[in-house]
Amino acid sequence: MTLRWPWTRPTPSDSLAISLDGSTLVYAQVAAIAGGRRPLLRRCGTVPFDTARPQELAGRLRALGLPTQSVIALLQVPQCQLLQIDTPAVAPEELKAAARWRIKDLVDCHVDDLTIDVMHVGDGRTHGPKQAFVAAAPNRVIQGVASLCEAAGLQLATIDIRETAQRNLQCALAQAGTQGDRAGALLMRHGEHCLLTICAHGELFYTRRFAWEGALDTTAPAAPQSLSQPIPLLDAGEMPDIVDYGAELAIEDDSAETPRIVIEVQRSLDLWERSWPGLPLHGVTVDAGESTAALAAVLARQLGQPVATLDPRPAFDGVMPACRGDTALARTVLPLLGALLRDGHRNR
Repeated sequence: MTLRWPWTRPTPSDSLAISLDGSTLVYAQVAAIAGGRRPLLRRCGTVPFDTARPQELAGRLRALGLPTQSVIALLQVPQCQLLQIDTPAVAPEELKAAARWRIKDLVDCHVDDLTIDVMHVGDGRTHGPKQAFVAAAPNRVIQGVASLCEAAGLQLATIDIRETAQRNLQCALAQAGTQGDRAGALLMRHGEHCLLTICAHGELFYTRRFAWEGALDTTAPAAPQSLSQPIPLLDAGEMPDIVDYGAELAIEDDSAETPRIVIEVQRSLDLWERSWPGLPLHGVTVDAGESTAALAAVLARQLGQPVATLDPRPAFDGVMPACRGDTALARTVLPLLGALLRDGHRNR
């Protein structure tokens, strides 16, 4: 099984996206998109299973009547690195091989043990550095997902990653609102990690991962640090946010009283302004689960940027009804909705 990234949707039919969180399968079923209408989330939920007997999962999924063909599997944040490199000056057909060579000193295992794919940074139209994102997942992770899907009776079409799923959702919401092609930042919690993406023109320009634990602590780190990654979904009153590193702080309050994640986000925004001066940010959206309101409030005070909370309803119909009003489930399913928005025309 290879990491097919991005995915091209096959025939018009209900689509299924799943993610595996330990011994729990999370799923989202979306109705076929027709006539330019917004996607409809039909069903979502979680299915516990015995990892030692994955074949038993097949019966549970059949009982639910879920579609089993052209399934998208979304990796957890720690299961795939997303590296950024200068684009190798090679022919398109040689790009992946050249990228594999470039990342050999950036990964903690042998490159032959990794499945990789490459995507250009940005849309190729905007002035800026010519760089590429390289998604690198251990072969054992890819094989494990493929084997479990086979045992569960699911026909695996694509394995996607959190950054591109978050991009898809972010860009769909931008198009559905007033932002359009302008640059915007989304900060989402994915379990134990936080993920910042900055997108414009329907493409991903910048991403950074943070560890969520201690992110709201008011003890500033001695030097810029990477955190980790998380994933949530919100209802009426929550949105995602941004982060970056390597810049001088523009925070008025004493850093010892400023939450660590705010400092890191400010560094990211400062770096963005220096790197992409022609793409000013429209604002920051935040989704951090039950901490969303607190995080959005402190970011709004400190960043000098419009800050909003993530609401997926402009891009998807039926989110809360399909989740039976369960906000926690909706947050868990949100990244799957992003994976289901892949349309096959994004740049590689």
